[in-house]
Amino acid sequence: MPYIIAFIVIVVFYLALIYLLATLSITVAPFLGLIAFLGGLIWGGILPIKILRGKSRVPVLLASPQGIRGGYVLRGSPRGGAKNYGWDEAWALYLPYQLRFDRTAVWNNLLIDIKSFTRTAWNKWPHFKNSINRFFSRLIWFTLLGLPVAAFAAGAFIASAPWIVMVTLVGAVAAVVQFIVAKVLAIRDARYMKKFGAVVVCPECYRENTAPVFLCPEPNCGRKHRDLTPGPLGIHSRVCECTAVLPVGREKRFESLVAECAFCEQTLPDRDHTRQVSVLSIFGSVGAGKTQFLYCLVDSLRNRAQNGANQERFVSLNSTADDMVAKSDAAALQGTGPAKTPHQESPSGASFLLENESSQVELQLMDAAGENFVTAENSVGLRYIDSSNYLIFVLDPLALESVKSELEVSKNVSKDIIAQGSGNDAYGSVIDRLRSDGLTLSDRRLAIVLSKADLVDKVMLADPIPTESDDIRLWLERNGGDRMIRRIEYDHLGATKFFAVDSRFTTDVDSSRHPLRVLEWLLEGTTAQQLITATETAHQTSQ
Repeated sequence: MPYIIAFIVIVVFYLALIYLLATLSITVAPFLGLIAFLGGLIWGGILPIKILRGKSRVPVLLASPQGIRGGYVLRGSPRGGAKNYGWDEAWALYLPYQLRFDRTAVWNNLLIDIKSFTRTAWNKWPHFKNSINRFFSRLIWFTLLGLPVAAFAAGAFIASAPWIVMVTLVGAVAAVVQFIVAKVLAIRDARYMKKFGAVVVCPECYRENTAPVFLCPEPNCGRKHRDLTPGPLGIHSRVCECTAVLPVGREKRFESLVAECAFCEQTLPDRDHTRQVSVLSIFGSVGAGKTQFLYCLVDSLRNRAQNGANQERFVSLNSTADDMVAKSDAAALQGTGPAKTPHQESPSGASFLLENESSQVELQLMDAAGENFVTAENSVGLRYIDSSNYLIFVLDPLALESVKSELEVSKNVSKDIIAQGSGNDAYGSVIDRLRSDGLTLSDRRLAIVLSKADLVDKVMLADPIPTESDDIRLWLERNGGDRMIRRIEYDHLGATKFFAVDSRFTTDVDSSRHPLRVLEWLLEGTTAQQLITATETAHQTSQ
């Protein structure tokens, strides 16, 4: 009998407990769930703010230079100047890269907080070893706290979801806009380069730098940035790993940063690298008249700029140019030819700035001793020829066999001024090397200049050198230059033209034998040619 009574009491107790749980699930649990839901909404709303303020329960990945070079920030490999060096040591844009990491951090923190809230609610609840008590304890927990826990999770998700969705959309839009803007700016730069021929030519190795290396402006940093073009590391500016801000864009980066050659790492001169640079390479045998040609050209350009009416300027940009101006002045005053150019394996070029109110160009005149043009091996050190699209081959017509035979009986010209060596070898020393190095010839303009024309006229009284290109070609062919002409035609250069110049300085800028005619033809269609023509017109007007 006592067992029956005890059993009845236990059954009644559990029935009462079940009734109580049912009552609580209807009355208390919804109230607790509402409070938990509101708490979840509040927590989910402030969670992104906490993460953005750096208060995260899990480490937040940074779009740092280490992360960029580690490969988990940017997808793919860099292009342009940094192609073979990896991404720059700089911080990526916040949008969309760092924002993507912040979004991931918010999501991870949300999951951790929900798990932590659930675990705390479970661990604080009493637990029993008895199976029946354990069952009812869990039943009570699920009745009272199951709904609040689920409500908290739902509230937190609902509050955070709009921010996560918004961040995802903003990041996607930012990535698309960034890509489009970077492409547009790249196309603009490319069109500028193509239209104006603006290049960066290293004065040391004479190679064109389409992507120079820029040094960080922070004195104690020393990091090198190889690709300061708009992209994932910055559209208008870039932040170095040392936090220094670097400008992005052709004009700005050249104005405020120190640039180095991407090939030889020599510091590039402080100049406006957005202007057109025309590299004119002159070559020929020893004593052919190369330096005299350049001196006369420089003297004429400088005099016309000084006497012009359009405020043109012709300015030396380096010490080699200063030296050339001084020597050309001396030669013009004395009326004598220049001294022989000393032999150097890698001579420096003379850089000049020619500008007016609307345009400016840089002329780099490259002169080398004739010893460099004996064989192709001798010209290997003249790397500036590789990037020069304007070639001037100076040939001494006094060295032609038919002219030399007339010179033997003539008393008007001394035999001591005849060029040494073979003109054919001098021509081949440059053209053969360009071809053997795999460089194209079809985009280069070649001016074949017969020097000392006034002296030839004194020797070849019956057959002086004419003034028109076709006539000069025929004259050269019938006087022993037929082999060279065939060679030039075989090489298929972009354009060729024959000229004749005198051995002395001439003040007649309109003369067909003036070196300016050579320069005007070589630079035909460029800003430089327009400037030279404008300067000449102004000079004639002033006279």
